Amino acid sequence: MLDFTADAATIPTPPAITAAAGFVASATARLDAANATLAEAEAAGQRARARVAALEQERQAITARRAGGTHEDGDAGRLALIAADTEGLAPLVAEAQAVASVARQKAEVEQRLVANARQQLARAEDEAVLAALTDHARRLDTLLVTTLTEARQVYLRLGVGKPPFAPSPALVLEIRKVAAAHGLL
Repeated sequence: MLDFTADAATIPTPPAITAAAGFVASATARLDAANATLAEAEAAGQRARARVAALEQERQAITARRAGGTHEDGDAGRLALIAADTEGLAPLVAEAQAVASVARQKAEVEQRLVANARQQLARAEDEAVLAALTDHARRLDTLLVTTLTEARQVYLRLGVGKPPFAPSPALVLEIRKVAAAHGLL
């Protein structure tokens, strides 16, 4: 029995696939770093916004208590401190939002680069598969022509009326498609 399979261990990885896989790996590493930076920036912004929200809740609680008629001696000072803290946090919130926006844009760019690198890898793999299949088809072509030629000589010597082998309609159709594509029909 003929074995047309190749030992996968003896087939070297084409350089184009190795290079494309390297690009995918490096782009993915950059994306991971960009996503980590984005997560840190978003967390910093969330902490600043949470602090502002806590100060606002405290201000509202004091205001509601005072509207209910309960006044404490330190209310005015505490409200002034809340206002100062809120005002001081505003630039930090804005800066955190700006840093997160830049980090988000960087992560989006890196995501597109990863997608592009993966497309290039898929293309390199497809090109390698096509080259291997083309080489395999050429070997089969030679083997089939040789086999049919030898079989014809034998059945002619035997005086058999027609060849014992006929290609399947599917094989004939595929060969006709390829031949037509190459202008051979």
